[in-house]
Amino acid sequence: MRKLILLLLPLAACRPATPPGPTVEKVVEDFYADHFVAPYYGVPDSARLATIRPYLTDSLARLLARADSVRNADILRAPQDVPSWSEGDVFTSLFEGPSSFYIRPAVREGSEVKVPMYFEHRSPADTAAVIWVDTAIVVEEHGRPVVADIKFGGTWAFGRKGTLVGLLQP
Repeated sequence: MRKLILLLLPLAACRPATPPGPTVEKVVEDFYADHFVAPYYGVPDSARLATIRPYLTDSLARLLARADSVRNADILRAPQDVPSWSEGDVFTSLFEGPSSFYIRPAVREGSEVKVPMYFEHRSPADTAAVIWVDTAIVVEEHGRPVVADIKFGGTWAFGRKGTLVGLLQP
């Protein structure tokens, strides 16, 4: 019996202590897939933020929560007006959001990983699709990859420019 145990110990030592985590591409893909399953416009409310929270850095989650607070204060202050942060897809360059997407392989640049996201918006009334590339910036936080920012890449006049963090900062 002792020989059997000794033979199994080296095999057990070869197994990883914990299963590998998701790839950066998988984190970004899951974040946007979640957005497609239950689409929303404007910044997510607190319940919705809780569902996407595992995909986000602490600082991005705080900025989104702050924007939600601003929206709620606007509603209380002037219920007849359209509140701040209540319209449009804040996670992509196009106000209307995409109708499809796919990711490209990640590119590491220092401590950041950039994941290009190819988006398309095709409306039934439109004959031409709008196609663009936004880039998710992923960092490691608390031992796992999470989205830290999104660089908007739309090239049309009224598309979002800059980054999501820049858009959300007061």
